[in-house]
Order: sequence, then structure tokens, then C-alpha cells
Amino acid sequence: MIKSPTKNIILIGMMGSGKSTTAKKISELTYLTHLDTDELISASHQKSIQNIFDAFGEKQFRELEHEVAKNLPKENHVISTGGGMPCYHENMDVLNQNGITFYLSSPVELLFSRLKNKKNRPLFKNQLDQFESFLNERIAYYEKAHVTIDVSDKNVNQVALEILNFINS
Repeated sequence: MIKSPTKNIILIGMMGSGKSTTAKKISELTYLTHLDTDELISASHQKSIQNIFDAFGEKQFRELEHEVAKNLPKENHVISTGGGMPCYHENMDVLNQNGITFYLSSPVELLFSRLKNKKNRPLFKNQLDQFESFLNERIAYYEKAHVTIDVSDKNVNQVALEILNFINS
């Protein structure tokens, strides 16, 4: 299903865009290892992302993200990032150097509807205007990805296959 060895497949985008779900599907289809940067941080500190934010604050969390970004493997992985990772410490440049980056793009209303009433998002306060502001601040970083995929009207299988078709072309 995929040529081997391959550069990393790195998924970026806002929370709710389907990065982790899509990365897991690609991993299933290709047998490449899936890494989630938030899970790596959480496991290394034995705390949830919310608890890390509460204990150390956003600034320290962004430092932890940068360390993870710098130390990612260089090939044969499918990597899903936290929504803010590409936006700090030149992480987008690091990600672009470590693989093929895919921005999973979707209208703010769809993203918001997927996250409404979720309690495990440290910077999400369940307000559309605040969420839209986050997206507007981050979009310039996301658009530095090698490939943008509009995920609005697609299920996870369709998005995964679109990414794999791009990789294999």
C-alpha cells in the first residue's frame, strides 16, 4: 500500500480535524508506526495534557512540544501533532524537514461542532468566537504544510486514502 522506506507522514491542523483518527487509519493500512505528539508528552510526564497545562502552563508545554518535534524519527512513521505544535518555536519548519506534512483543513463551524462540550482540551472554552480566533492565529502556520486536504465532506477512510495516494504518486 506504500513504498518503503518512506518519509514520515505528518498530520497537522486544528483540534477536531481528525489528525489522530486519520493517522491511526493510515498506520493500520500501511503498518507504519503511529506516534501522537501529545501522547508522547503525556507518557513522558505521566500526566494528561490538561494536567501538564495546569501544572506547568502553556509556555512550558510549548517547550515540551518543541523537544518532541526535534526528536521525532526521520522516516517510516505516521505522526499526528497537537493542534498548536506547528505554531511555536519554528516547529513547522522542523516538521516539514522530518516528513511530508498534511494540513487537515475544515470549516471552523464543523471543527467546533466536533469539539462542543469536550472537557479535555486545555485551551478550548466551548465558545465559537474564541475557537475561530485560535484558527485565525494558527492558519498561516498550517498553510506551510506540503499538502492541504479539505476534510469537510470526507470520512476517515477517504482522507487516509487521499494521503496515501499522494504519497504513492
